[in-house]
Order: sequence, then structure tokens, then C-alpha cells
Amino acid sequence: MPTPKLEDVDYEIIKTHILQPEESPLSPVHQEQFDRVMSAARILDKDPIKTRAELKLRAKYGISKKQAGRDVDLASRLYNTIYKFDFDRWQSWTLNSIVRNIEQLRADGTPAARNVISREHANLIKALGDKVEKPNDPRLNEKHEFYIFLQYNNQQIKFDLDKLKDLPPTTLEEITRLLLAPQEITEDIATEIMDT
Repeated sequence: MPTPKLEDVDYEIIKTHILQPEESPLSPVHQEQFDRVMSAARILDKDPIKTRAELKLRAKYGISKKQAGRDVDLASRLYNTIYKFDFDRWQSWTLNSIVRNIEQLRADGTPAARNVISREHANLIKALGDKVEKPNDPRLNEKHEFYIFLQYNNQQIKFDLDKLKDLPPTTLEEITRLLLAPQEITEDIATEIMDT
């Protein structure tokens, strides 16, 4: 019966191997592969290019190119949460690198250094790019309508505030009078108020 692949080994067995390596329940073959995969994951954290990681693994463990490729692929699949392409991190690193180069070249003060500085400034402008605009909130584009409700001759009248400003002055005075004038409370209205 062939030995199972490392990724098929039970999690608890691998956990025990990590916590107590001297009493490891992993087979020697799996222990060796586990060490190579962990080493590949650490290498990929520092240098995400797989071919370089394979070369480093081959040099460290003396394994074949095919085995190194399998170990690096397994490490990138199993430990992909440690290294993922992070655009913000990449951009920050690029900007810091350009700024450091400019600072070092500025200390030289030679004409060649000034030419390189001007190219680095161009690279800096490209790396910064255009300011990313935030997406428009669709709720800000909605039209908001405000109404004033008036009670006149036992009828409720709805006035749009946008259209209210276009009314003639006499109508506006009448509306103002209705808004400010106290309403007469009849016996029926008082009874209705008390009942509610």
C-alpha cells in the first residue's frame, strides 16, 4: 500500500509533530517532506518567485528539480495565507525604494546622479498614479422632495418646497397667514382630540 501524501495526513498528527517533534507520529518520509514544505513556505515569504525557491530548496536538501517543484507548489497551496499579492504593500515598497534611491543619489550631486534622479522622479509619478476616486453613493444622486402640508377649509393641501418659491407673492402671504394663524378649535375637533 503506497504512503499517503502529506496533504492527506490527518491535521492532528501534523499538529502533534509541530508541538512535539521528538515524539512525532509522522513517518520519516513525511517528516522530511514536511520540513521541506515548511522551508519552501518560508522561502516564498521572502521571495515569491517559485523558480528561485526551487533552486534554494534543491541546494539546501539536494533533491531533484521535480521534487523541489512539487514541494514549492504544495507550500504555495497550503500556506498561501502567509504570502498573497498585496497591491498596497507592493506600492508602498516601490515608493519607499524610489525615495531611498533619490536620497542616496542626491548626496552624490554629480550630473549623472541628477539625470538618474530625474528618471526616478518620473518613476515616482508613474508609481503614484492618479488619485483613485471613491465611487459615487447612489443615494446622493436621488432627488429629495420636501413638502409642506396645509389645512385649509377642511382640506389638506400639499406644497412642494421647490415649487413654493415660484408662487406669486400674494399666494405666499396667504400661505404664511395660514401657517401662523391659530386655528379655531370647534367642539367636534376638541372631542376628537380628547378621544385619541
